[in-house]
Amino acid sequence: MQLEERQIPKIFYFAALVVIISGVMFASTIITQFLMAVFVAIIASKPVGYLERKGVPGGLAVGIVLILIIVLTSSLGGLIGTSVARFTANIDTYNEIVSDSFHGIFKLLESLGINVSREGLIKTVNPGTIMNFMASLLNGFGSLMGNMAMILLIVAFMLAESSSYGVKLRAILNQPEGSMKGITDAMSQINHYLGIKTVTSFVTGLVIGLLLWLIGVDFPFMWGMIAFLMNYIPNIGSIIAAVPAMFMAFISVGPGGMLWTGVIFLIVNVVIGSVIEPKIMGKGLGLSTLVVLLSLIFWGWILGTTGMFLSIPLTLVAKIALESQESTKWIGVLLGTEDDAMVIMNQKNNT
Repeated sequence: MQLEERQIPKIFYFAALVVIISGVMFASTIITQFLMAVFVAIIASKPVGYLERKGVPGGLAVGIVLILIIVLTSSLGGLIGTSVARFTANIDTYNEIVSDSFHGIFKLLESLGINVSREGLIKTVNPGTIMNFMASLLNGFGSLMGNMAMILLIVAFMLAESSSYGVKLRAILNQPEGSMKGITDAMSQINHYLGIKTVTSFVTGLVIGLLLWLIGVDFPFMWGMIAFLMNYIPNIGSIIAAVPAMFMAFISVGPGGMLWTGVIFLIVNVVIGSVIEPKIMGKGLGLSTLVVLLSLIFWGWILGTTGMFLSIPLTLVAKIALESQESTKWIGVLLGTEDDAMVIMNQKNNT
């Protein structure tokens, strides 16, 4: 009987977690808009703070930053809309080019004495499937831009009331000083990550767009913009951005263009993502590589593409929240790196 009573709280917490996850998935449309607004507000808080330090009044600083965001998103929305319209109008032509290219590949292989099943290869690499994937990817970004009006409205109110958050949190926390320090550290870490990631992603997208334009790939700056957005997704974001761009290079330039596009994506992402970004980022995120990958899968499953974009910030928030409580600190340690665990072990040994 006593064993059953001790097990009830764990079962209860597990059931509550399942209910919460189900509720989040059910209301994902609303929640993703709110989370994207938080994402944009955190990024926008840096330029707002900079303007305020230069003597610009708070309300005017928020207004200036919002106008800049509106101009930027409107430009991106127009670019996506134009690209989607052109791509959709030419999709039949692209399909014909792909089919002709496949027939040319078959003839080349046959001339070399290599027997390949046409049906098997087309079934494995279905041109129609790839074209539909590209169209759905573009339409997905178009839908995201379509929700920007509501997202920016939420951002405006968040930024306008940002100065009151500290007071409200101190009023509701039992131990305001200690808790506020943890919250401030968490926000600083997330703000730093998103700020650096935005700059490096922008440079990645700009360089890729310019290089694709130089080699003659259709919609070069659209692919650069997709590379910019996908760079927020850890591990596989650059691959997701590269595949459709390489396929478009194959259609518009040929096999050589496809090869050069792959080389461009590889070099730019290695140089910026693996060399420059870690140096600028400084201290790591405190998340293990496995946790980064699993968080991408988990948040993508719950919130779709938006969850993939925000997988790192959301996991950081969860990790810091878990570490703040003694009963759940062990979960936060499991989410962290080996170096963080070694620090805790050394602290235990010293005491």
